[in-house]
Amino acid sequence: MVKSFFSYTTREGHLLLFSKKSGRLYGFDKTGAAIAEMIINGEITVLELLSYCENIPRLKELIVSIGKIFNGIEERDLPSKDPLPPYPPTPQTPLPAPADQYRLGECRFSCTPLSDNLLSEIEYLKTRAPVNGRETLHITLQKKKGLWGIRFNGTSIRQSIPDDRLFPYFCDYVRIACYRCSDYLISLHAAALGNGERVIILPAVSGSGKSTLAAYLSHRGFEFFTDEVALIDRRKHLLPLPFPVAIKEGSWQTLEAEGFKCSSHPVHRRFDDQKLVFLTPTYIAETPRSVKGALLLFPKYREKTETSLKRLTTLEALAMITQSGYEVEDSFDETTVLEWLSLLESFDKYRLEYSDLTKAYEIIAKLSK
Repeated sequence: MVKSFFSYTTREGHLLLFSKKSGRLYGFDKTGAAIAEMIINGEITVLELLSYCENIPRLKELIVSIGKIFNGIEERDLPSKDPLPPYPPTPQTPLPAPADQYRLGECRFSCTPLSDNLLSEIEYLKTRAPVNGRETLHITLQKKKGLWGIRFNGTSIRQSIPDDRLFPYFCDYVRIACYRCSDYLISLHAAALGNGERVIILPAVSGSGKSTLAAYLSHRGFEFFTDEVALIDRRKHLLPLPFPVAIKEGSWQTLEAEGFKCSSHPVHRRFDDQKLVFLTPTYIAETPRSVKGALLLFPKYREKTETSLKRLTTLEALAMITQSGYEVEDSFDETTVLEWLSLLESFDKYRLEYSDLTKAYEIIAKLSK
């Protein structure tokens, strides 16, 4: 059974096990790593270990967990997200000749008809470059009985969308189109910016303040790649996906105090009914950037807290990335896992807690030099 696992030891001495059976990645601290290594090397059995640690609850619980993994009793799969309807990556029928074409990462798309609200939000993505055949995406927006429908290359993607929810759905689905025309290694739920030659990646769960921080960093001179999806390709480059920054209602006042005009933007609503405004980033990244040696920073906004910075191990960072979410839930193979872990070890990894955007900016500017 041990042969069905691939192991990776981090620089800090922690052990990561990749299950070829389930595609899951398990992490162990130094104690867990030592126990797992003894089992892997055949030095001792799980039952023998349990007999030695009968009166040590923490170790007993750890040994039982490791034993279950090696005996094929892995965690039950999490409920999968509702799958998106498939749509063809290239047109099935001749497409109309639209007046405007837009570029997002390696995906070029056109859209007809473009509502006034959408036009104002994505005007800065307009390109005069011809659409590459393989990457062509034509989006048709149809309104019937007051509700919108979205079609990609003639295939229905979603129907019955109210006016104020159209743009958030539009952004989500076009991002997914970008995944599908990119040879990506990993896709993280994260904001990402650049400062000179260095990339700053900000993975975080929803509500952590990553988009607010990304908008502020762009305002202060950082190049903006994305506020939602950090897409890293097989060449270890971060792809620009600079859709407008989605700012939830709870952050409007914070950014207004910094000179942003949130109240002057159209208000949209997410699928969960949260109100959003979309801000155009000040400085936009135009080309992919190498992520080797990137700064991986997990932001957390806490009101009235002192700004603090904590260095993280690879194991800690991996756990926080998992909590934040992989934006595309693909099955990893052994080669991809090894590439991803090696890349992750090359990053400088920190957790940042802040309540003051200026102080957060100063710390990030210093770290990113």
